[in-house]
Amino acid sequence: MSADKSVSILPLRANGPGKALMLTGLSLLALGVVMVYSASASVVSGGNWMGFRHLLHALLAAVALATLWRMDYRILARGRGAGTLATVMLAVSLLLAAATMVPGVGTEINGARRWLRLGSGPVGISFQPSELVKLTMVIFLACWLGRTKTAGPGRNIRSFTRTFLPAAGLLAVCLGVVVTEDFGSAVVMAAVAVAFLALAGVPWLYLLTLPPPAAVGFFLLVVQVPMRWQRIIAFIHPWQQTRWTYQPQQALIAVGSGGFWGKGLGNGMLKLGFLPEDSTDYIFAVICEELGFIGAAFVLALIGLVLYQSWRIAVRSGDGVGRLLAGGLGVMIVLQALTHVAVNVGSAPPTGMSLPLVSAGGTALLLTAAEVAIIVSVSAHPTPVGQHELSLSE
Repeated sequence: MSADKSVSILPLRANGPGKALMLTGLSLLALGVVMVYSASASVVSGGNWMGFRHLLHALLAAVALATLWRMDYRILARGRGAGTLATVMLAVSLLLAAATMVPGVGTEINGARRWLRLGSGPVGISFQPSELVKLTMVIFLACWLGRTKTAGPGRNIRSFTRTFLPAAGLLAVCLGVVVTEDFGSAVVMAAVAVAFLALAGVPWLYLLTLPPPAAVGFFLLVVQVPMRWQRIIAFIHPWQQTRWTYQPQQALIAVGSGGFWGKGLGNGMLKLGFLPEDSTDYIFAVICEELGFIGAAFVLALIGLVLYQSWRIAVRSGDGVGRLLAGGLGVMIVLQALTHVAVNVGSAPPTGMSLPLVSAGGTALLLTAAEVAIIVSVSAHPTPVGQHELSLSE
């Protein structure tokens, strides 16, 4: 009998890190429902509908979180290479992301073509493939590098030609299909991939070859693109009166006006038509204004708990795939959250980054819930050290 069949699911009551991470995820979902409803209760038309849609998305995300953790994460790596399922998921996500760039197929919102839409009107469903690419890239790298590290001769994790170059090529493909329309997601993907390679044990000397092409990409995709370069200028000079500084200014006013205790839930003023994207890209600013420093500290504490529990689960895992999945997904969630917070407090240029499990947005909400569930699954399916290859060889 294979190892993955002989080990039963560890129940949450006996799984401290998994239970803590599950409760943290549900807490962020509950906070998001309250804050999106408050942010959408504004003079902007359709606010009540946005709050209702987010509630539905949050309920679906909670169901996904409460059920998917029972799935054995090791099925992702079964098969050749990185695993059949992991490879198929990555290929499908790349095709969907490429489809958004096709005129008549991708849907443009706020000047960016990042969405695929099914149906029309209020019942239409929008899907953002770049969010799926982030998840499937991490899954693929975890399954591939986790198995490479334990697969014996010929598949050394420290090999430049057999490990680092293919990983860099995969990263280039993933970035290529999202960077032109979703630069913020591309930056997060690049940072997560580098952190992932470092966690996997790739030598730092190899990683030092990445900054030069990154600098070329920054020049071509930021310096040479007026809209993105103006955002950099607005970040450097946030109080100049231009169209690019309006959002950062309003966000800073919201953050500063909340004080220590905040103005009270629902009493924020900046959401009344002054702060664009208040329920998505700038939800943290609304939290600061209405719940003050205390509310902001609570959110940051929950984000810290996600990182801490993910790290605990990673170091306790008995196989390479589980360690890299838990560590990589935890880093990705936290890095995206910190990027969102940094933009809201004026410490980073605007990137259009949502706050995981809190901001409105069905695709990001459901996929982040799936990410948390996979991390919990790693803790719920312990693999004895040395039996990793056996469990994958069926």
